[in-house]
Amino acid sequence: MDVLFLHGNYPGQFPQLAAGMARQSGNRVIFLTNRKDPEAYPLEGVEVRRFDRHRETSSGIHPYLSSSEKAVLDGQGVIRALAGLQSEGFRPRLVIGHGGNGLLLFLRQLLQGGCSAFLGSQHQKIRQIFSHGFVQECRTTSVGCQHKTGSRRHHAQAPAG
Repeated sequence: MDVLFLHGNYPGQFPQLAAGMARQSGNRVIFLTNRKDPEAYPLEGVEVRRFDRHRETSSGIHPYLSSSEKAVLDGQGVIRALAGLQSEGFRPRLVIGHGGNGLLLFLRQLLQGGCSAFLGSQHQKIRQIFSHGFVQECRTTSVGCQHKTGSRRHHAQAPAG
């Protein structure tokens, strides 16, 4: 199964989860980040790729809108990088990422729907969801199912298909 992790500050909260999924037979795990030095933190079995903003935030924009524009630019960078990965044959069945900074804004358009889970920041909650068959459930469930737990800061999405 192709698995995509997204975090601007790789590896963020996901080093154990990404490495654990990479150890499972049949999984290909790619971690997208815009961190400048991801090679400084290798995770066994995890392929790290970078995404970039095509430009910085606009000068003269109202200060209250600066973070929103940055989030949109980051989301665009992720979607361009994911389109490149798809052209290489990578088809993520599960996407796990930090959703508080725009990285997940446009994924649904490219991945065309799927099963969503909003995960809390504690790894225990993530482990519970995976141990209770969440991945299998998302493989077989129709578009639109949702599982929510804890905060909405982390997001996992398994496309339908």
